[in-house]
Amino acid sequence: QMLNPYAAGLVQSIGGLKLHLSAIPLLFLGYDVIRRPAQVRSLFLFLTLMTLIMGVTSYAQYAHGPSWTWAHFPGSHEVIGSNLAPGRLEAFQKMTVTFKPPGTTTAGGSSGFYAGIMFPLAFALPLLIGKLHFSRKAKAALAAILLAFIVIIFINAVRSALVIAFCGILLTGMLIGGRQRARILAAIAACLVLGGIGFVVSQSISQGGVIDRYATTFADPVNALHKDRRTFFDDAASIVTNAPLGVGLGRVGGSAGRLGNGDSAGALGFSVFSEAYLGSIMYETGIPGGLLISAIALLFTVSSFSSLRRLTDPDSKFLAAAITAVFVVIFANFFVTPILLGPPGSVLFWLLGGVSLRVFAPKARPA
Repeated sequence: QMLNPYAAGLVQSIGGLKLHLSAIPLLFLGYDVIRRPAQVRSLFLFLTLMTLIMGVTSYAQYAHGPSWTWAHFPGSHEVIGSNLAPGRLEAFQKMTVTFKPPGTTTAGGSSGFYAGIMFPLAFALPLLIGKLHFSRKAKAALAAILLAFIVIIFINAVRSALVIAFCGILLTGMLIGGRQRARILAAIAACLVLGGIGFVVSQSISQGGVIDRYATTFADPVNALHKDRRTFFDDAASIVTNAPLGVGLGRVGGSAGRLGNGDSAGALGFSVFSEAYLGSIMYETGIPGGLLISAIALLFTVSSFSSLRRLTDPDSKFLAAAITAVFVVIFANFFVTPILLGPPGSVLFWLLGGVSLRVFAPKARPA
């Protein structure tokens, strides 16, 4: 695709190549390094604590406002500026929810997305009951972290993250089931209570901004989805008929925005809205590219689900269920969000893909 006559240019193509391939080595890292359920637990805990640090940073930025963030975080002016509408700076300085702090990332609101996609992994940790279980104090701390994640999602105004977190824990519970069903239902109910507390806290912090942000979306979610974000299905027909083999790399994502010559005009007289990952990857690499990444996603999901059904150890089942839930949520987001056009989606996808193919896969029988 770098040689595609419709490609955005050599520099943009290299940037696009990096965007799509940079996280793939994590597949081999996860497969080779993480070999036991105890290491999976440690990985979950590391990712949870990392996200917490990002979230606390974004909370500090949100509480102090854009001007403070500009002064204390070099380079954040450009990131925050993209979220500030003309004439609205005074409102944002009053901490309205539309101000999306970058946290430790280079994109406004990213901490909320991290918290959403990491939620099923953090949710699984206090459920462990076997050799990998945590102490009561540690479980209380993990519950507090889940509450912090909910607040982070709300104040960052990432609506998709809220849906991802909720669907992630529901899927985790559904995949486990069996003898643990009552325990899982109680854990989900506890998360809903935490969600209510997190909403009240966030509403207070944002001075009423949270409810204003989400009320318009949930009043008519279908219209909001197509109007604000669009989906793969809004662009699929144009892609299939006008660019079945793609228009080359560097047309969507960070390479298009930062390296210039994006795709506002369209290489073939049409363009896609890059919020939908599957539409973006098919726009650049055509139908073959879309089929390939979809096949990989289904491989990870089916492999993880098949392993889950064979497991008998409860701790391994909890961990495998959380991984499977993340894969299902990521694949569902292929159609509505830019889930693999950068971290954390791309990182989790490839890293957990390697983990699922090794740790929970059936062991080969000796000849």
